[in-house]
Amino acid sequence: MQDYIFATITGQVVFDYERCRQCEGKPCVASCPAGVLKLEGDVPVLAMDAEQVRKGKCTECLACELECHFQGAGGLKIELPIPGLDALMGVK
Repeated sequence: MQDYIFATITGQVVFDYERCRQCEGKPCVASCPAGVLKLEGDVPVLAMDAEQVRKGKCTECLACELECHFQGAGGLKIELPIPGLDALMGVK
């Protein structure tokens, strides 16, 4: 389920808020070196203008996704498509 999505330079960040609400520590917010995320209620949202984030404020460093995976509830996914990768890997 995709409850919150924002664009980055080359992809997007996708949050599953059902999982986010189960997460106690919200490590994704604290792990962002650029301060892109903040908490609003019990879920992460952008802490700045979405256009700023899309133009490079989010550096796509993957810190939020890694912290969510290892310390959180696994509700965050960063999608950074690589043109031609699916064909190379044999994915249809």
